[in-house]
Amino acid sequence: MEAINHQEFWGKIPPEEKLLVLQQAQAGGATIAALTILAASGIAIGFQSPWVFWGSLIFSPVVYKTIATGRFNKYKSNLMLRYLAARAAARRYAYRYGAADLTLILLFRGFVVISPGTSATESQDDGTRPSYVWIALFRDTIIIIGEGAGGARLYLAQNLERGLAVEGSSPDGEGDYSTSRVVILRSERFASSYRISSNTPGALVVFEKKVHALIRELR
Repeated sequence: MEAINHQEFWGKIPPEEKLLVLQQAQAGGATIAALTILAASGIAIGFQSPWVFWGSLIFSPVVYKTIATGRFNKYKSNLMLRYLAARAAARRYAYRYGAADLTLILLFRGFVVISPGTSATESQDDGTRPSYVWIALFRDTIIIIGEGAGGARLYLAQNLERGLAVEGSSPDGEGDYSTSRVVILRSERFASSYRISSNTPGALVVFEKKVHALIRELR
């Protein structure tokens, strides 16, 4: 079994996710610091005590850093718990469907549309609502699972050696890292195509490239 190294696992979370956590923490720190200055200003005016206002200005960086650091640690822990839970569920499905190696290569959040189209063009606008999912890549298996009240729901368990075709497309023409980037998975095992998109386009591009590399390695 693969041991959990929390620092290493944090490094595997998409940079966009970590940046969002940092931004949320900084915004919280800035808000509390601003409210502290505002409250101190009211007190200073009410009690004719300018030193209260100036004191709040002096200590506002400390307030900001303390709040931002505390919130970052909280948000980071919550994010890691969600990723660790998704990792555990993905590994269970990978084991169940015969993965030879349960070492996690990549895990990220995204959306999937399952449609009868066989290419990126054919399955773009079929009216199917995207499902929120976790995409997990192991050395020889792709697992796509969703969250539900009764636990994880399996959308796809696909061995990389079994006729898998991977096709990437950016409909807006802005390149691989476009926010509209989609990756289509097709296989001899299923007639439908799986169109994957994500709010973390960097992770989606890494997924696409790593899948191609692993398929070449396995073949």
